[in-house]
Amino acid sequence: MNVKRLMSGFMACVLLALVLYVPVSYAGDPSCSLTVAVKGKGVEVFSSAAARKPSGTLYNGYKNRANPAEKSKRYEVNLTEEYRVYLDIDQAEELLPRAYVKLNSWEDEYIEACLSMQCSGFEAEVCAEETQLYLSPEGEKTSMTCYQGTRTVVWGEFGGRYFVDDYGMTGFIDKKDLSKVADLSFWDAYEARNERGYEERFEEKTVFTDGGHIYLKDFGKYFLEDGDKVRVRAYTGNGMVQLYRPGYVEARFLDPEGDHSTNNVYAVVKTDSPVNRLRIEAPVSYVRSRKLCSGVRVEVLDEDEKTADLYLAGSGRDTWDTQVFGTVKKEYLAFGNDAEKVENGCTRVTLTEDYKELWIDLPAGSILTVVGCEEANQAGDPDRLLVMTEDGKLITLINREGILEPIDPTVYQAKATSNVVFREKPNKDGKQIRTIIKGTEVEVLLRGECWTMIRYNKKTGYVMSRYLKFLQ
Repeated sequence: MNVKRLMSGFMACVLLALVLYVPVSYAGDPSCSLTVAVKGKGVEVFSSAAARKPSGTLYNGYKNRANPAEKSKRYEVNLTEEYRVYLDIDQAEELLPRAYVKLNSWEDEYIEACLSMQCSGFEAEVCAEETQLYLSPEGEKTSMTCYQGTRTVVWGEFGGRYFVDDYGMTGFIDKKDLSKVADLSFWDAYEARNERGYEERFEEKTVFTDGGHIYLKDFGKYFLEDGDKVRVRAYTGNGMVQLYRPGYVEARFLDPEGDHSTNNVYAVVKTDSPVNRLRIEAPVSYVRSRKLCSGVRVEVLDEDEKTADLYLAGSGRDTWDTQVFGTVKKEYLAFGNDAEKVENGCTRVTLTEDYKELWIDLPAGSILTVVGCEEANQAGDPDRLLVMTEDGKLITLINREGILEPIDPTVYQAKATSNVVFREKPNKDGKQIRTIIKGTEVEVLLRGECWTMIRYNKKTGYVMSRYLKFLQ
């Protein structure tokens, strides 16, 4: 076998796979990669698997994942969280070389052909003073407001709106509000979609916030704090700066000589009982929802008449700091002098043995304050407690073996709602002390999401929280 020819073919295959995301399915995954490459401007797409009339066009150079549609030869492509289209994937990729499966058939002209293919996507700029980013071509649901000067990349057209997709800014914008800035080559499109070379393309700036946090509501929920490094995508209208990572920030926070005050206010979590906790719905699906104890001080980053967006983080910028953020009803927050009247539901504890978990390393004897917990996936899981260290770090501690000893706890009462096993450790393998009979009242020392530390008949141990009714 000609080894040189084999290696040449193999490297060509790897290069094309990197450049074009060749349509290969992952093991166990019926989806495949999509790269639009057709004669003309782009491929027609449809609003359903059976639709005959096209709903729009995706331009040459657009890349995404495609899934086979049920009972159809078409493939489904999710453009936004609210809108999907359907297409014939063979038609959409008709100009892509198909000989990559034969490693010894590769020649340099195949690579050159790929890099010279026409790309119809183009960089654009918002020319209106403000415009909306919509989640569908015809709907009115928006994800953000875009300011004049915002840069994005157009990858298709659907009636009176362009489809844009650029560094997390994905949706539909009215055509009249965008102006073309530059054409893209196939290689430009590859670099943009894979976020390559952004260090050279986008200027780095330092964030100045005088110790507070900046809340970026657009493109999801993101936060910046003093000293963070960001990349500038564009300087836009209204004194705003579009960041390379999704979101806008006021230009003054990137100016060393500017006004860096955040004007954020602080509040205290307020529940109907110190033993109860306030649920904070996570704004993104990959983050567990958290619950905070009564009396926890939080930073309020935005608010209206009924709700507030709160934030809680440790004092340091350590990699093991936990962050809590989300939206709650204002009735569960106390402001100003009212905050002093809220009864504290946090519990100070001592770590009874060394704790090491990933990058967290705490010695036995550490003094911690339990300020909340994460929601569990299922009953019986170990508790993931939110604890604050004495030097102000907020971490998530997995209490598998019951290694927290309350310091002068405020004791609350609870009643067993069913016969429940009383154990020495907070897990299903913990040694049984006895069975607590339904209706029995016990003393609560440390409430957990799954397991609660109690005292009963002069003995201390754990029962599953689901079988307790916490008394006011």
